[in-house]
Amino acid sequence: TAVVLLVNPELVICANLGDSMAYLCRHNQEDEVQPIPLQMRQHKCWMMKEKERILRSGGAVENGRINGVLEVSRAFGDITLKKFGVLCTPEYMKFKVDLEKDRFVLLACDGFWNAWTAAEAMEHTSQILQSQVEEAASEGTKIDLKGCCRELVKHVVEEKKAQDNVSVLILQFMS
Repeated sequence: TAVVLLVNPELVICANLGDSMAYLCRHNQEDEVQPIPLQMRQHKCWMMKEKERILRSGGAVENGRINGVLEVSRAFGDITLKKFGVLCTPEYMKFKVDLEKDRFVLLACDGFWNAWTAAEAMEHTSQILQSQVEEAASEGTKIDLKGCCRELVKHVVEEKKAQDNVSVLILQFMS
């Protein structure tokens, strides 16, 4: 699966394929964190639109998997399942960044998102980033986004007890 951002000064385009997802962290007027999903949906084989395509293509959804094998209905590879409706076509959304409200985008695989809600992930990430900002300001260093990602993965694996693979990327907006 994949979640990809194309960023330019005017517009951000987010494309997703499978069950990886991205959320925009936007702060409201009360400065509360609001997670904004940047994809229409995950591509799971049991979702109505995806399931209908699979069934029309001669595939079956068994135990939440295409022909009992693959959970996602859109994926790279899995060539033997393409004839049963598995697509490698992403869906995408466009949005304009508001630097007054938008702080960062959190991109991650399903192992990360299955461990907690988007709101919890955004709040935790915001706290980590805020401590990084304060530390960088006091020490005259740069914000360590790689370290933030490492801390998020560690939290999901050790505290949330994630059993799946976990990968995460942060894109922070700067004004």
